[in-house]
Amino acid sequence: MMPRVTIQDVANLAKVTKGTVSRVLSGKGQISKDKQEAVLAAVETLNYIPNRRARALATGRTAAVAVVMTEPMEHFFHDPTFSLILKGIYEGMDGTDYLPVLLHATAPAEEKKIADLASTGSFDALIHLSPWADHGLLASLATAKLPVVLCGFPVERSAYPEFSVVYSDDVLGAKLAASYCLSQGVKKPVVISGEEGNPAAEDRVKGYREVYAQLHEENRVLYGGWAEADGALAVAHLREQGIDFDCLLCGSDRIARGAINYLLSEGVKIPAGVKVIGFDDNDTATSSAPHITTVAQPMVEQGKRAFQVASEMVEGEVAGLHTLDVVLKERESA
Repeated sequence: MMPRVTIQDVANLAKVTKGTVSRVLSGKGQISKDKQEAVLAAVETLNYIPNRRARALATGRTAAVAVVMTEPMEHFFHDPTFSLILKGIYEGMDGTDYLPVLLHATAPAEEKKIADLASTGSFDALIHLSPWADHGLLASLATAKLPVVLCGFPVERSAYPEFSVVYSDDVLGAKLAASYCLSQGVKKPVVISGEEGNPAAEDRVKGYREVYAQLHEENRVLYGGWAEADGALAVAHLREQGIDFDCLLCGSDRIARGAINYLLSEGVKIPAGVKVIGFDDNDTATSSAPHITTVAQPMVEQGKRAFQVASEMVEGEVAGLHTLDVVLKERESA
């Protein structure tokens, strides 16, 4: 095995001191052009890879970004939303020195471990994929003097002005879906949303209601989970209760797929008998027939933007709100 190339090897070949090599690689200090070129040439010749720990000590940065998930682990693997955002984060980091550090916590003790890491400078920034599922981590991060980016809103939206937020406009997306239904002659819509209290679920219900006043009737809005099984259970409940509907406005594509499959099993034609509209535009929308008309959220772009904002905050940019556009994709289900 070849011995590891060290910073001293680079200094010897470039005929400079180790301190000069360190300053050239960190971009700090005034170094003559000749010495910079000599160091960079030596780095290339020796194929030198800086030790991350040593570079962290020299620059005060770790080149690591924590990516935090506080929903149950099964949501991470079953809900395409999280994997798409994570894909965008990885794509955003491509070509940079940054690496993601994935952290999962669903209990206060686990969140405290993350807060302790944040307070000791273990990473340069933190991207939170599920800030609405919180057991005190957000309050701890607010005092950690660490750049934090939230993908979506926490339940208390105005409580953390020091954090940046990158999100898709759920209210606008829901209004687009409901307005489309209105243009198609829908008179008796029902909403099947996600978990009650979840900011995305509540925003979508708000948007639907801005178009259809009858959705303020409690029996025309159902809350539950985000999965296919939840969609099927909701439709079964509606039919058992004798609630008449000609359109289902669903809080996710998975809910919509479950609702469609149940209706088809009952002999209901889609969209002739009931129109169904989803939300998200992930693979579930086109995985089987009929393809789902849905509100498309740019989840990969959200991940890319989240990393971009995090890296800019590391360089001194102030926190801000970054809203991504949504569009309605018309397909076969409505």
